[in-house]
Amino acid sequence: MTARDVLINTGILIGRPDIVSYFGEQINVGEETYEDIQFLLKIIGLVISELSTTYFPLISKQFVTFNGGILSYDELYKKVVKIIKVYDQEGKNFDFIDETEEILLKDNNSDVELFVEYQYLPEEYTDESEIDYQERDIPTRVIAYGVAAEYCISQGKFDEAVMHHKRYMSALQEIKGIKNVKIKGRSFK
Repeated sequence: MTARDVLINTGILIGRPDIVSYFGEQINVGEETYEDIQFLLKIIGLVISELSTTYFPLISKQFVTFNGGILSYDELYKKVVKIIKVYDQEGKNFDFIDETEEILLKDNNSDVELFVEYQYLPEEYTDESEIDYQERDIPTRVIAYGVAAEYCISQGKFDEAVMHHKRYMSALQEIKGIKNVKIKGRSFK
C-alpha cells in the first residue's frame, strides 16, 4: 500500500473528490488541492507514528558492525524508538546498554558484526511512498479513518472527526482482538 492509496481513501471519506481526482483524471484540481494533499501526507505520518508507538510497533532488523563494541544510531537505516535485541548469526544474544545516541555492548570492546533488531518511526511520506504496514496487517481504510479524523479536527469539523475516530478505534480494536468484556456479576449468598 502506498500513501497515495491512503490519500484516495481519505479523499472519499472526507468528501473531497478533487483529492481523488488528483490521482486520476485531474479534473477540477488546483493549488488548494495540492496544498491539502501535502497537509494530508503530514497527517499520514502522524497517524503511522501513533500506530507504531501505541498499537503496532514497526520492527526492523539490520546486520551492522560494532566498532570497539559501539554502534551509533546514525548507522541504522531507520529512526530508532527502542533497541529490542542484539544477536549474532547463530542467534546468541548479546547484552547491551541502550544510550541516547548509541548502543554499547557489555563486556565486548572488539569489532564485531551482529544483528540489531529495533523498533522504529516512519520517515516522512510522499504520495509515492510505501506505507510501513502491509495491507493484511492494517488495511488502507483503517489508516484512512485515522487520517480523516485528524483532518476533520484541523478543519473544525468536530462531528465528522468523532465519527471517523470511532470507526478508526473500532477497526483497531478489531485488528488487535481487543474486546469489551463484561464480567458476570457475583452473588454472595
